[in-house]
Amino acid sequence: MYSDISFIGLGLIGGSVAKAIRSHYPGMKIRAFDLDSASLEAAKNEGVADIVIPEFSASAFEGTDVIFICTPVLCAEPYVRELSEAKGSALITDVGSVKGEIFSLVEKYGLGNRFVGGHPMAGTEKSGYANSFGNLLENANYVLTPAPEVSKKRVEELRELVLSLGCRVLVLDHERHDLAAAAISHLPHVLAYSLINVIRKSDDRDNAMHLMAAGGLKDMTRIASSSPDMWEQICLANKDKLLLLMDEFEKELSEVRSELERGDGKALNARFLAGKNYRDTF
Repeated sequence: MYSDISFIGLGLIGGSVAKAIRSHYPGMKIRAFDLDSASLEAAKNEGVADIVIPEFSASAFEGTDVIFICTPVLCAEPYVRELSEAKGSALITDVGSVKGEIFSLVEKYGLGNRFVGGHPMAGTEKSGYANSFGNLLENANYVLTPAPEVSKKRVEELRELVLSLGCRVLVLDHERHDLAAAAISHLPHVLAYSLINVIRKSDDRDNAMHLMAAGGLKDMTRIASSSPDMWEQICLANKDKLLLLMDEFEKELSEVRSELERGDGKALNARFLAGKNYRDTF
C-alpha cells in the first residue's frame, strides 16, 4: 500500500478524494498544490494535507507514490509536462470525466508506463474544496483507464486503493470510457441546461412556469446548477463523442414528435415503456 500521496488541484473531487484517503489512512502523508490559497489553508488546518505547495514545482512531489491530477480537463498540460521532466517514478492518475485529452498528453510526454486514468463517478452541482466531503465516493463507480504501457501491478495497486475507499471499480479503455461518459453524464448536463433555457425563454410575464416548477422538473434539472465553466471545458474536450450522442438524441426526439403528430398513442406508450423498463434496472 502507498504511504505518500499527492494532489495537483483540491476542488470538489480532489478535495473529496484527499479527505477520503485521510479518513481511511490517518497515517498517510498527503501533499497538495492548488492555485487557491484559501483551499490549501483549509486543507492544512483541517489536517487533510500534511504539506501544502503554494507554487507548483514538480520537485515538490519527488518521493511520492501517487500523483492525482485534479485540475480542469483542459488545464493539465503544464503539470504533465513538468512532471515528465522531473525525477521520480510516481504513478500518475487523474479524476477527469474525459480521457482523450489526458491520454494525448501522456503519449506526448512519454508517461504511459506510469499512467492510470481515473474517473470517480460522483459529484454534486457545487464545486470547490469548500464543498468537498470525505464520503462523496462511498458506493460510487470509479472507472480506471490504464495506458497500454503501464504494468498490471501498478493498475492493481491503484485499484486496491480505490476499493478501500468504498468504491466499485470498472476498468475500461479510454475510448470506451469517453463514449459512455458522453451518454450518461455529458449529454444529460447539456439537456438539463437546454431544458431550463427553453423554459426561461418560454415563460410569460407573470413567471407562471417558474412558479409552477415542482419536484419533477427540479430533479431532472438539478445538474443545471453545476459550474458552467467546468461544463464548457468538459463538452469541448469530449466534443466528438458528445456530438455523436446528440445526433442519437435528436433522432429519438424527432421520432417522438412524429408519433405525437400522428396521435399514435400506442407507439408513444411502447417507447415510454421501453425507457421505463431500462431505467428500472439502474
